[in-house]
Amino acid sequence: MGAAVVVVLVAGGVVAALALLRAPTLLDADDFVGVSSIAQDADADPAPGWVWCDTIAPSMWERGEPPATSLVLDDGSTIGATLIERPLGGLTAGKVLSNASAAAESCGASHLVDEGFAIESLNGLAAGEVGWRSARHDGRWGEYVLVDLDGRRVLAVGFETEADEAPLPIDDLVALAREGAERFPRDG
Repeated sequence: MGAAVVVVLVAGGVVAALALLRAPTLLDADDFVGVSSIAQDADADPAPGWVWCDTIAPSMWERGEPPATSLVLDDGSTIGATLIERPLGGLTAGKVLSNASAAAESCGASHLVDEGFAIESLNGLAAGEVGWRSARHDGRWGEYVLVDLDGRRVLAVGFETEADEAPLPIDDLVALAREGAERFPRDG
């Protein structure tokens, strides 16, 4: 969570207060165990989890450099979130989710599926969410969810791992990223 620190300096009877503010983040590393590296915004990789189906990646829907958090865990798993604030072409969030669903379906019909790649829709997601579990032939797999936040902004959340278990259940990860997204003001 963003924090504020206020330092009060007294010099020659003049009081000056310096406020040091930390920029908001989508994910807080303190919420995870075994974080080996953290990257924010332009230094962060976009939300992982699509593993091989690039047409559902956040970069397909965003303009510019959106807020993003990328965490690498000690076991090599990655966790991330990207806030798509201004979708390309002025698309609504619903249209982004619809287009991404069609792209994932196309990936599922790809010749790569015959070569050991997989993608399937996640069930049990909340209204305004679409998501997938995908895997590569080398054992790396992930889950990825797109969330319609407010009809315009889209939150992309995911993880990628080689472990047998998810680093965190995807619905818990989405909840943490939603909390983070609330810290970002809507622009216009």
